[in-house]
Order: sequence, then structure tokens, then C-alpha cells
Amino acid sequence: MLSGIEYFLLISIILPFFTGLLVLVIPTEIKFLREIIASVTLVALFIMAGLLGIAPEQQLFSGFFSSDGLASFIFFFILFFGAINLIYAFGSEAGKSRLNEFYAYFLWTLGAAAGVVFSANMIAFLSFWGFLGLTLYMMIGLDGEAASGPAKKTILIVGGADALLILGFALLFLLNLPEQLADTTQIFSGNMGLWIEQPVTGPYAVLAFILLTMAAFSKAGAMPLHTWVPAASSDARPVTAAFLPGSLDKLLGIYFLYRICTKIFVMPEDSWMVTYLMVIGAVTIIGAVMMALVQHRIRRLLGYHAVSQVGYMILGIATLTPIGMAGGLFHMLNNAIYKSCLFLCAGNVETATGTDELDKLGGLGKFMPLTFLSMLIASAAISGVPPLNGFVSKWLIYRGLIQVGESGGLSWIVWLTAAMFGSALTLASFIKIIHSIFWSTPSCRIPLEKVKEQSYFRTIPVLILAGICLVFGIAYIYPLFLYVGSAIGELPRLVGMELYRDWHAGGATVLLVIALLIGLFVYWISGLFSRLRRVPTWVGGSQHDPERAYFPGTEFYRTIQRLPVISSLYGYQSRGFFDIYELGSRFSVGVASYFSNLHSGVLSTYVTWALVGLVVYLFVFLGIW
Repeated sequence: MLSGIEYFLLISIILPFFTGLLVLVIPTEIKFLREIIASVTLVALFIMAGLLGIAPEQQLFSGFFSSDGLASFIFFFILFFGAINLIYAFGSEAGKSRLNEFYAYFLWTLGAAAGVVFSANMIAFLSFWGFLGLTLYMMIGLDGEAASGPAKKTILIVGGADALLILGFALLFLLNLPEQLADTTQIFSGNMGLWIEQPVTGPYAVLAFILLTMAAFSKAGAMPLHTWVPAASSDARPVTAAFLPGSLDKLLGIYFLYRICTKIFVMPEDSWMVTYLMVIGAVTIIGAVMMALVQHRIRRLLGYHAVSQVGYMILGIATLTPIGMAGGLFHMLNNAIYKSCLFLCAGNVETATGTDELDKLGGLGKFMPLTFLSMLIASAAISGVPPLNGFVSKWLIYRGLIQVGESGGLSWIVWLTAAMFGSALTLASFIKIIHSIFWSTPSCRIPLEKVKEQSYFRTIPVLILAGICLVFGIAYIYPLFLYVGSAIGELPRLVGMELYRDWHAGGATVLLVIALLIGLFVYWISGLFSRLRRVPTWVGGSQHDPERAYFPGTEFYRTIQRLPVISSLYGYQSRGFFDIYELGSRFSVGVASYFSNLHSGVLSTYVTWALVGLVVYLFVFLGIW
């Protein structure tokens, strides 16, 4: 007999799969039915999330699943971002092809995400995690030939990492399998439990830890398994980019990384595995933001920033301190908020102008004021500008890194410097994007008379997300969220003490507003008393028309590409030397070509290789014997 909470969990997983299948087979001629089914499903899932959230922590279905505060917390926000993107899809996807498939994949993704979040068994986790890779591939590939390349890259990188995940779980299973239960009939029993708290000691445990973290990195989009994120972000539908690489995959990847470091393994603070995580986090921050600086397409630029922000989350979790881990988890949430806002704003701009090339845009601020305001707030939030939410979670991570330094050693200075330098470069990058789209001289390449704000379905979601960036930063409700949504001991009390001791959001907000008003007043006064003399500009003997002067924002940081060492790194990157997908493709093609050349059709060659193979086989066999 199932308990009430087991019914709630079962509904949360099965209902989206059932309604997704229903949406897939309904006639396309019936308008609005698929949207109604998706909306009703989300409402039902929100109810289930609330019921799961108030239930006590417990094991479900004989240990295959478990429910605790953190799992319910993550599941609620998965549904929240699903709802935001569903509203946006009502406006952006109307009239597009393959709508049945879009809504079916969307619902299946929610069901599989619920399974991942609540799984406490290796077999259950692998099943749902692998299915998410499949829905990710299908949603990215909805736009046909244009998105087939990014979809293939995604499934190969994420799927390849899933193979590492299987190997890591196999090692864990062997490490924890009692000798008397070596019978394979026990494989589906509680011996496949996920939360085993394995010490990271010995080569097999270390290898299992690395394999599992690589799977988490691929899902979240950390280096070196990151290249699917900018590819999918730039060529998939905007709502898909916002929902998957922008929010859901970050939530699941970092949630899994947190569980790896706290529930699957037990890591001492002085473990070199901590250094391994810190290096991955720092390299991800700096490497991805450097790539974002030189991008010319909006969504590709945002894709690299989606990668860069993952580095902060990894650094926070790697501190193993309450304040740092809380910062990593909340930066995961904050990133999903402002990154979804940025991707959806980029979708509005692309629809209004027909392009996402920065050097073809400009002067859209007065034509799309709501999109401009939302994107400005989200850009400031991702750059860590106080008092927005991005600053608060980064501040928690900085505090965690400083606490690591208090226990001895100087390596924390490197990680803190990388995090702060990354924030500065992020701000520089978003100055470029805001100027290029909204502030610069209007480009003659787009008909501005046709540019306007998008529908309410596409405008309201970005305003909601921008508003949350303000509320989460100014109202400072993180300890409340942590207390309600997390079951990680003393974190609420400790984090609350750290926050209110070191950062006063209300007072800082007042000071920042006063500084802004003073700056505007000085600007106004200087305009009253300045005596500017306007004269015509001459270029090459001809008078220059100032109305046609245009400085694209893409020129902001072009000089960076010419710096001695950095120019070489950019050159290597452009040739795919840092893309694991490109490297793997070249290696596989090279190996295939080599063996293809052996098929010469000459019988003596085949006999020679057969004899060589027989000798090698006998040598290995006799050596083992």
C-alpha cells in the first residue's frame, strides 16, 4: 500500500509523461488544446511540489526515491522556470511547426527532472538522467537542419558524459558491495543506493568521484564539457535556450554536484579533490567570459556567459563551508533567473529585428523600452552589481573563499581573484551588449519603423524575472528561502548571521540611489553651463554626415584579440583545440581513416595482420595464464 507522499511523487513523475504523450498524438488542427493541457499539467505539478515540500524527509518506494527539503526546493524552481518559459512559448511558438512535439518534449523534460531530483538509487537516477539527455537533444533539434549540428554535438557530449556516469556508479557499487551479496540478482536492491557517503580515499574512489563530477559538469556546462551550451544557445529556439541550458540544466547539474560532495562522497577539506574542483571553477569563469567578450551574436555570447557562471557555483560548493555552499546553490538559482531573462529578451530582439548580430543592431531602447529595462537589470545582476541578486550570491561565495583562507594556505587568493576578475569582465561584456542593442546609433541595416515591443506573453515573463532580480537582492530573503527549501542543518542560521553582519542591502540600496541621483544632477548642471561649438566634420575632403556615423558595439574589445598571448589562445580556440567535440571528431576520423587504408584488397596484407593479431592474442593470453 502506497503512502500519501508516494502518490504525490508518482503523480509528479508519471503525469507529465502521460500528458506529453497525449499532446503528441492530438490532431494539430485543434487549436489551444496542447497549451491548455500543458498549463493544467504545470498547475497539478505545482500542487504536488507543495505537498512534497511540507512532507517530512523520508525514503520512498523501498529506497529508490527520497524526499527532503532541498529536493523539493529544486523541484519547485524547476516548475517555476517551466511556467515562465511556457507563458513565453504561448507567444513565441504560436504558428510554428512541430508544436505537438515541442510541448510533448517540454512536459517529458519536467517529468524526467522530477525523477532526477528525487532519485536515491543509482538505477533510477541513471534512467531519468539519461532520458533528460534525449529530451535535450530533441528540443534543440526542433528547428530542423539549422539546429541539427548543435543537437548532435549536445547528445555526443552529454551522452558521452553519461557513459562516464555509468562507469562511476559501477565503481561505487563494487566498492560498497558486501562479499556475501556478490550475486548479481541483488543489483536492483537497496545496495544500489545513491546516498552512501563514500570516503574519497583510494584510487577507485577518486576515479569514481572524478567520473561523477564530469557528468555533473557536462549537464551544467562547465569546462571542458561546455561547448554544447553556446552551440545550442545560438541555434535552438530562444525559449528552448532559456529553459534548458539557461535554467533547468544548470539546476540539475549543480544539484547533482552538491549531492556528490555531500551525500555520495565525504571529502576532507584538505583533499586534493577540492583543488580539482577549484581549478575547474576558476578556469570555467575566466575562459568562458574571455570567449564571450569577442562574440558577435547575442545568444552565443549569452551561451558563453551561461558557462562562465557555472564556475562560481563550483567554487562555492568546493569551499565545503556553509556560507560558500549556500552561495553556490543560490548562485545556481540566481543564474537561472537572470539567464532566462536575458535569453528571452534576446528572443524578443531577434523577433523584432530579424537578426541577433550585434553589429546590425542599435538604438532599440526607445522602441522596446520594457525589453531594454528587463535586459539592463538582468545584465547588472549577472555582472554582480549591488544590490541585485547576482551580487548577493557572489558575495556569499567570496565569503566562503575567504573562510577557506582563514584555515591556512594562500591558494584561496587565486580562486577569489579569478572570481572577482570574472565579474569585471562580465560587466565589460554586458556594457558591450547593452550598447550594441539599445544605446548605440541606430543601424541602417534594420527598418526601425517596424521595431516594437512583443506581445504580452513575451513581455510579462521578462518583466517578472527582472523584478525577481531586484526583489531577491534588495529584500534579502535568502535565509528564509534556505530555511524553507533546504534540509542542510545549520545553514539557515549561519548564512543569516553572515549576511546581516557583512552586508546591509537596504542601506546600500539607498546610498546607490543617492549616488545615481547626484550623478544625474551633475550631468544636468554640466549641460546648462557648457558651451559646445558644433562644426561640420570633414573626412577625405568631403563633409561627413553625422547621422550616418555608426560605431558598432562589436568593436569594443577587438584589441583584446591582438594581445600577444591571448591572440594565440583565441586562434587555437577558433580551430577547435579547446572543443572536446572537435578533438574527438578529429581523433575518430583519423583512426577510421587509418584502418580504412588497411583495407587494400591485397590478400597477403590481410594474412599478415591476422598473424600479428594472433601473436598479440597468444602473448596476452599466456601472460594472464
